[in-house]
Amino acid sequence: MKFSIKFLAKLLIVATLFTLATGCATPNSQANSSQYDFDHGVFFEKEELGDNRFHILVRSDEKVPFNRLATFLIRKALQTCKSYGFKLEVLGGVEEYDDRLAHPNLIIPSLSANLECPAKQ
Repeated sequence: MKFSIKFLAKLLIVATLFTLATGCATPNSQANSSQYDFDHGVFFEKEELGDNRFHILVRSDEKVPFNRLATFLIRKALQTCKSYGFKLEVLGGVEEYDDRLAHPNLIIPSLSANLECPAKQ
């Protein structure tokens, strides 16, 4: 079975177009995927729980200090709600003042919180 160069070129073009078309048709699953904030240098995830409620997870990193994680969490809450008056319930990941001194190899869990935005009037 011999194939001509023209046939192989056409087959390659059709395969490429098919791949591009199916890639564009794939739904965007960015809702729960990890995102990066360049201003604070942190990875985070934001998931909508429904009815003005969100779950925000700020990934801890040994290079990023806790105060930057906490600052980002509050700023992300304000950006998400677009107003003050939000409620932030911290679920875990708060670093104590002397954690890094007393336990230098301690892996700090990610900062996790539920956010409830005020009802829009």
